[in-house]
Amino acid sequence: PSQPLRRVLQYIDGHLGGDLSNGRLAGEGGMSVRSLMRAFAAELGTTPQNHIRELRMAEAARRLARSGDTIEQIAEDLGFANRFYFTRQFAREIGSPPARFRQRAAGRAG
Repeated sequence: PSQPLRRVLQYIDGHLGGDLSNGRLAGEGGMSVRSLMRAFAAELGTTPQNHIRELRMAEAARRLARSGDTIEQIAEDLGFANRFYFTRQFAREIGSPPARFRQRAAGRAG
């Protein structure tokens, strides 16, 4: 990726639970929102928000499988409005509600 996009990606990685609006990301990369959108499309083939959602879901899955953190804590840490919204999004993306995902992950580990 280009240098501005690398800065944006590094910011996203360090702030998954924070304000990751397109305006904020564009500012971090020193570019306009339109330039941010074009850079994501051209260099990563996606939008900033889709990229963020994928990263958040991957991190949520990792924490559900490997930590004792509550679903509420994971949802809060990753910037979701509440557990219920997180659960709905997780089930849509991963195909299983967080609690069931955690149970299956525990079954595979043990």
